[in-house]
Amino acid sequence: MLGRRAAMTIAHRSTLVVHGRLAMRESRLAAGRGGRHGLQIMSFEQAAVRLAGGFVCPIDEESLRAAIQAVLPATPMGELEGIKALPGMIGAAADTLHKVWRAGVDLAACAGVHPRLAAIARLESAVLDQLPPGMMRPHDIVAAATARIAHAPAVLGPMEIVGLTELSPCWRPLLQDLTAHIPVQWTAGPRSVPAWLDGIGVTVAHAPAQTPGIRAVSAATAYHEAIEAMRWARSLLANGVSPSDIAIATASPADYDDHFLALRADANI
Repeated sequence: MLGRRAAMTIAHRSTLVVHGRLAMRESRLAAGRGGRHGLQIMSFEQAAVRLAGGFVCPIDEESLRAAIQAVLPATPMGELEGIKALPGMIGAAADTLHKVWRAGVDLAACAGVHPRLAAIARLESAVLDQLPPGMMRPHDIVAAATARIAHAPAVLGPMEIVGLTELSPCWRPLLQDLTAHIPVQWTAGPRSVPAWLDGIGVTVAHAPAQTPGIRAVSAATAYHEAIEAMRWARSLLANGVSPSDIAIATASPADYDDHFLALRADANI
């Protein structure tokens, strides 16, 4: 136990920022297989919360909807007053607030521009009063993280951002401030790079675009498509391709579920 604790202490801390739960699971699996002790894998929002410290946490969807439901009846909504009791209003209000916060819009400052903005600003104020103090908007998380930016080398270490083609405007000031304290690399791969990254101190790593081979097989029914997909997968396995590198995908898998369940047992995969 002492040896394991010592190994964890001397491990070099670094942060890998990825987008999406599936990408996080894949990255953590790859890090575990590679023995990359000290690597932290998270979204940029989670990295900002980690740096902000204390009991800071982002506003999750469930808490936001519950707060809106509690304050909406007593909040004057101006021209939206007639629809605030309709089904879907809570979801629409939650989506609106999330989009406003990710865009970095200050609703309190914009309230005088248009009556509808004033209504949304009143709703935001009521919602924030309803939420716990530690549950913050992205703008507030960035402010708290910026106040502790000197701790970034110890808390985050060198940061690599992978799999993103864009970063919400609310997080960009923090990313720029981080470059003065830790190395930050944006691993774009073959993807495009946003123009706002120029000149802020982020190292951009490119990779050439890939051109995979494409082969089409004509099938009469969903059952025949499933058979061809299983044949394709078995041929790859027979040629030494790792199962983790094989994916069978479709826009709507429901039509194929029963066929694949039956074929999986017959094919012994």
